[in-house]
Amino acid sequence: IITDSARTDRGIKNYIINQKDNLQINEISKSKSIIKLEASVIDSYQDAYLSITVIDSVGHTIIYNDTIPGFTITLGTSINNPQNKLDFGNTKIGVNYCKSITLTNYGKFDFILDNIHLTNNIYFSIPLNQLPLTIKSGESKDLTICYQGYNASTFPILDTLMFNFNCLYQKLAIETLSDSLIINNQSRCDVDLIFSSGEISYNNSISKSFPNPATEMINFVINNASLSNIIGRIYDLNGNIVSEYLNQRLDKGSFKITVSTNLIPNGVYINLITINNENFREIFIINR
Repeated sequence: IITDSARTDRGIKNYIINQKDNLQINEISKSKSIIKLEASVIDSYQDAYLSITVIDSVGHTIIYNDTIPGFTITLGTSINNPQNKLDFGNTKIGVNYCKSITLTNYGKFDFILDNIHLTNNIYFSIPLNQLPLTIKSGESKDLTICYQGYNASTFPILDTLMFNFNCLYQKLAIETLSDSLIINNQSRCDVDLIFSSGEISYNNSISKSFPNPATEMINFVINNASLSNIIGRIYDLNGNIVSEYLNQRLDKGSFKITVSTNLIPNGVYINLITINNENFREIFIINR
């Protein structure tokens, strides 16, 4: 909106669009005292720039400049050759593998990425000491993703890395094929021995909640070492039960749990998981 409505002013004579990059400009209305323009970004993954000169009726001018940040992060080292998959290849159960993906900021503004998460977050993980990830304009940084399998599988194990900015998303497919762990050795009598394991035992645990802070829901993973009775409750900081979202018997394995937080007020809460009388606590925040 361009105005010239002071009592001593005689109104707006004209305006000139000096430059518009990645913008569609439409004139909504125009009068002597006010001009309404609508600027629409063409490509949200590019920065947008606007420069307008306004001239009033006595010849005074003012130049208005503005830049709208786009989601200028590409997966890989070049916007022209983005990476769309991170393949761990064939992996062995029980062994921890880590690989990196390069993120490049090709825009004019620095980025702080603090909402990076995995959609499943069961076997793959993001080491938290990397976050939040700050990438300056023109800079590239590596993000490390790790994998540790517990069960051999003939089918690929899949996940998706996601991060967002102003409701825009970037995604990266992650894949591996988990093989049995085979160890060759010899006994004291020089008899060849081959140990093969298609499954690694693990302890009860829960992952960190994501996203955190949460708005509409929280997600986390329960690693259940054996057939167990599992109770999931959310408490406020006064010890009151806000929600009991889980109370059932689950088989051995890893389970992704999604809990709606739509009816829970903003605040700090404790997610308490009880697995066969063993308690696990995780603090999370709801902030809309």
